[in-house]
Amino acid sequence: MEELRSAERADEPEVTSPAAGGLPAPPPSLDRARSLPHEKVPSVLTRLDMGEVSPTKGFVRSTSLPSEQEQYEECEEGRRRRRTSSVDGVEVARITEERAEETEEGSLSIRVWCAFVRAMGWGVWVVIATNCVSTAGYLLSALWIGHWPELSEQMGTTDALLVYALISFSIVVFTAMRLLVFQYSSLRLSRNMHQKALWAVIRSPMAWHDTTPTGRVVNRFSSDLQKVDTDLQNNVVGLLRSMFDMLASFLVVLFVVPLIFVVVVPTLAAYFWIQKLYRKSGREIQRMASKSYSPIYQGVDEAINGVATIRAYEKQQYFSGRTAARVSRSVRLDLTLQGCQRWLGFRLKMLGACISSMVALLVVLHAYLGPLGRSISGPAAGVALRYAQQLSNALESILNNLTSTEQCLVAVERLTTYSEMPDEGELETQEALSSVEGSVRFENVFMRYRPELPTVLKGLTFSIPGGSSLGVVGRTGAGKSSLLQALFRMCPIESGTIHLYGKDVSGLGLHTLRKALAIIPQDPVGFTGTVRFNLDPFMQNDDTRIWGELEKVQLKAHFEAKAEGLGFMVTAGGENLSVGQRQLLCCARALIRGARILVLDEATASVDFTTDALIQQVLRKEVETQQLTTITIAHRISTILGADRVLVMEEGQAAEFGPTQDLAATPTSKFAALVTAAQAAEKRKKNAI
Repeated sequence: MEELRSAERADEPEVTSPAAGGLPAPPPSLDRARSLPHEKVPSVLTRLDMGEVSPTKGFVRSTSLPSEQEQYEECEEGRRRRRTSSVDGVEVARITEERAEETEEGSLSIRVWCAFVRAMGWGVWVVIATNCVSTAGYLLSALWIGHWPELSEQMGTTDALLVYALISFSIVVFTAMRLLVFQYSSLRLSRNMHQKALWAVIRSPMAWHDTTPTGRVVNRFSSDLQKVDTDLQNNVVGLLRSMFDMLASFLVVLFVVPLIFVVVVPTLAAYFWIQKLYRKSGREIQRMASKSYSPIYQGVDEAINGVATIRAYEKQQYFSGRTAARVSRSVRLDLTLQGCQRWLGFRLKMLGACISSMVALLVVLHAYLGPLGRSISGPAAGVALRYAQQLSNALESILNNLTSTEQCLVAVERLTTYSEMPDEGELETQEALSSVEGSVRFENVFMRYRPELPTVLKGLTFSIPGGSSLGVVGRTGAGKSSLLQALFRMCPIESGTIHLYGKDVSGLGLHTLRKALAIIPQDPVGFTGTVRFNLDPFMQNDDTRIWGELEKVQLKAHFEAKAEGLGFMVTAGGENLSVGQRQLLCCARALIRGARILVLDEATASVDFTTDALIQQVLRKEVETQQLTTITIAHRISTILGADRVLVMEEGQAAEFGPTQDLAATPTSKFAALVTAAQAAEKRKKNAI
């Protein structure tokens, strides 16, 4: 199995450091990738009898096209790239890469089985109880038929048939009850696991989202959840049914032919050895197969989002070849798993045939066994032969369903891993924001995005009173957006304190904190739904208030002209609106919240000057009317010249902080240099026109 894992890792593209002079091998071309399924498939079965797995031959990567080397290098730079950032004057190489997908090894832990039983609830115990009753009914009906001559003479044929009909009817009732309860419990299991995993993903820290590809999350909520929805419940039903059938069959055969015990014991030992051998291989192959779907989903997502760029640079062949190679790797693992199942099925059929043959032989030779034999009537012999066949089928079904259930529980294991992820903090606490004054204060704040990354905020300290405005400027990478990450608690700080409304934000619930803040982002976000939903998703305002906010940003006439009005559907990402309209919609969404602190993260960087002037006019009027506290991050210096205070950031620190006009009038200040540079750039632009 370790050899198969090594072969799987060999299929992944090797990434080497450019500094070391190594270059990653390009993916196979499309023609080469299409031929992969016809090449050698991992030969897992050849040495499975000995507890070994033969080496897997990975596909040979084609290097016939020199351009594919450059294509692959460019793509890998998007996934794993080296950036150099200056920290206290020292150049630090930072590797930003995707988080490796977590994969368990070995047998399934007890927590997975416990998670399964807890999610099933009380239904699992009802199913076990009804299985016991229905199995007892099957056993009783078999014994009733086995003693039919004596019973029909004692009770009469009519009464004997009536009792047999009652037994059969009881079996039908309890079987139907078992199926209904199990279906209900299975739906409850799927719903609970989906809700827990989804809530855990939504509540997970931003560092997890930054390092986890979307395709990996889609794989967990599609392929893995499908196994829980469909395959798992069928396998569990079959497993429970087979276990009770095996117990009943063994008791019947043992009662009729006691010597069968001598045959069953070594047969069970052989069953145990075979299942141990198969489950160890099948479980690990299933884990690798489940993991192989993630790159496929991720690649499709990347291709859809970047289709314009792919076509512009004529990289269709590269992406098609890479996707075909990933699909080929997944198909190879699926075929290997099916081969293992055929290996298991053949050996179980042989063992089942041995049990049936030995029971038949003992029934025929019972008269010649002397003191070891016993008298067997014709009906009893028929019952023994029937249940001997059922015993072999039940043993085979137990192993098949047990291994299939264990493979499906791999999906439960993967979903449980998501459900147990740490969250970003409490949503509600006893601490509340009672003050109407929107003051903000940072005191010696240090922050880094992840433990292995350098510090981005280094002792940041500043304070602004409520009702005032602050402009934040600085070069790219100075820490402006990191300031907002710390304010919204999107990323935990290492040390220092942040006070909002005079209270430490670390003691506030996330809902309480983020309801007190409103933000207009740099990239306008539109949600799939109506205009009303985009502005007021929690239905807290009436239509009059919504129309009023749209009128402030001059979008009322635009949506009134639509037949749907506020019911106009906004497509995914707001693609049916212009960039300026989406930004104005985000502005209206922020204002309708009624928060005392308004944050603008380069809100006008992607819009034209006319829309920029409109947004600034609306915000200026709203700030004066509502006495809002505003924090504005902007590259255009003209945007923050009207702010009360300005914060100049460099390398995560406050290089300058003070009144805007005072710093602008001081020739030696860094802010004055930025203003002069901005005015010179504007003059050059006008002269060029």
